Amino acid sequence: MKEETGNIWHYPPRGYLIVIPTNMGWRKDGWNVMGRGLAKQASMKFPKLPAIYGEMCQDMADTGPEIRFWADLVLFPVKPLNEEFPYRSWQSHALPELIEQSAIQLAEWTNEEEQVAVPLVGCGNGQLSETVVLPILNNYLNDDRFVLVRQGE
Repeated sequence: MKEETGNIWHYPPRGYLIVIPTNMGWRKDGWNVMGRGLAKQASMKFPKLPAIYGEMCQDMADTGPEIRFWADLVLFPVKPLNEEFPYRSWQSHALPELIEQSAIQLAEWTNEEEQVAVPLVGCGNGQLSETVVLPILNNYLNDDRFVLVRQGE
């Protein structure tokens, strides 16, 4: 995995998919809560996304979490579903095992021509340390299709 510093939103015009860390929950209206970080930015750029992803999350409640592709985005679960209170799923801590599962899927489900910009998933509102997340990402996203984008200008 390559590493760069910059604004992850500058990558789609260059042909990249962008990884958006997500939670697995939904509100009473069915919308996913996308209130912080890249998820919030994505919801502001794509106002229909919380409703669309909320429906996807409800479908995944029975089948288990998996990454989903939508537009130029890879919706990448890092926080589990709070089954009793789905609307509180965003408050959970990110789980390394869920990040690992999502990274495995991303590596398997992207083709050789696709380029993917990846943030340090789970390290913001997910409250994980880079020392936990980076080895997982490096283990599975270990070729030049993937670029770790550290926040910067």
